Amino acid sequence: MNHYEVRATLKQRVNEKNSLEYGADFVLYNLDRGSVLPFSEKSLISEVKLGKEKGIENSLFIQTLMI
Repeated sequence: MNHYEVRATLKQRVNEKNSLEYGADFVLYNLDRGSVLPFSEKSLISEVKLGKEKGIENSLFIQTLMI
């Protein structure tokens, strides 16, 4: 499994009592689930490839903070 993540966060002071935090997050997954192999030639199980998967997650966030 490969996992790549990028995150950016910014903080901004609005006034003496309040600040603002906002940002974005990006995650990419690459997953190779492999395969099931028979234990021997006499096995009743045949080879099964479980496949590969990819996934992407994105998010944006904003938060107000009171100091």
